[in-house]
Amino acid sequence: PSFSAAGVYERLEAMGEAGRTAYRQLIITIDFVFPVTVLFFLLAWTRFFIRKTMNQAQMLLLMKLFAVLPFVYFIFDMLENLMVLAVLSRYPARSAIAEFIGYFTVIKRGSMLIALFAPPLSWLGARIWRRSLQPA
Repeated sequence: PSFSAAGVYERLEAMGEAGRTAYRQLIITIDFVFPVTVLFFLLAWTRFFIRKTMNQAQMLLLMKLFAVLPFVYFIFDMLENLMVLAVLSRYPARSAIAEFIGYFTVIKRGSMLIALFAPPLSWLGARIWRRSLQPA
């Protein structure tokens, strides 16, 4: 991602008019549908691991906290898409919004990765911990 308005506008310039039009169409169609499907997948994924740890109250609390992460991903993805559309709609005029797009992208990607890996890793950690407590 670009972390400066200049970087964003360099990319937009390099796309050309046809590329910017195609990018706008991609965002309006696929980039608003895909995050919804990822949200539902991450929620189902988290729920799967929550159900596997239902008998452990502390682990259940942790897993419920993980259920918030898919929504963090979704919100930041939607905001990022709206920001890009706002910048594209004003192009070639400059917008202060362009300065923040890269940060939203990093938060979006990070929260998606955490939402994907935290539940199974926590579940696996709990299994290993439980086995270590069992007498030999």
